[in-house]
Amino acid sequence: MSATFTGRSAAPVFPAWRGQALDEMLYHCRELVEDTDFPTVRRWREAGGKVAGHFQVYFPEEIAHAGGMLPFKVRGAAVEPTQAESRFGSYLCSILKTSLELALGKRVELDLFVTHPICDAARNLAGVWGRNLPYPCRILYLPQNPNSAFATRYLRDEYDRTRRVCEEIAGRPISDADLTHSIAVFNENRALLRALYALKCERPWQLPADDAYVLTAIGGLVPREEHNDLLRAVLPLLEARAAPRQDKIRVILEGAFCEQPPLDLIRAIARSCYVVDDDLLIGLRWITSDVPDGGDPLLS
Repeated sequence: MSATFTGRSAAPVFPAWRGQALDEMLYHCRELVEDTDFPTVRRWREAGGKVAGHFQVYFPEEIAHAGGMLPFKVRGAAVEPTQAESRFGSYLCSILKTSLELALGKRVELDLFVTHPICDAARNLAGVWGRNLPYPCRILYLPQNPNSAFATRYLRDEYDRTRRVCEEIAGRPISDADLTHSIAVFNENRALLRALYALKCERPWQLPADDAYVLTAIGGLVPREEHNDLLRAVLPLLEARAAPRQDKIRVILEGAFCEQPPLDLIRAIARSCYVVDDDLLIGLRWITSDVPDGGDPLLS
């Protein structure tokens, strides 16, 4: 990033875990993930930061991060959609309604919201959101045929359009150097998440599914640098965890692409079997290797 702008608040937005033992760290992570008032987002805004809300898949978070914004993963919540219910048909999934409810009820305040045409409901969400909230709401259009010779250039242009929108919100240009720096930060995050899931696969008795979930989910609620700090600190503690191996079946949990199951349900599943892999919060782990840091960063 530019030498005069870091994009981070002066103080961490999630300091509670620091200096704590493993069980206390996990407790604070669970409390934050289940808090529907999103205190870390509030602290970020109180420090003068801007927030870019987006569905948890397909959004290029590095672009918002490069503009000094906090990418916030919108994934619904355990709230009653009392206001949002009237904005949608009764047949639509609850993630749309509870996500909009968070914004209408001012549980979370954004400066930008971006959705994607991944389904009919999501395709129209930006229009509904934009009619009810006073900040820009945009659609990031994805190539319909990713194997087309023009798909890469098309998506690059869409990313550039997203960069220009983020520049308007951030009030500053987003340079290629800013993007390259952000790619490096997110590459470290991806490597740490790979290490977390490798431990979960190889020694699931040391990392139950619910613990892995909260440690991953934190990444959508705090600056990615803080998430990196947390994962660097917690991984050695998990590897040294004295947990007995039990006679449990190993399973892969699939099907939670957008809407996430309640944490209590994940915990209940983890008590009866070893969840060695899953597609929970897949947006944080969609890219399975480092993004190249040379050349045009929007093509990376």
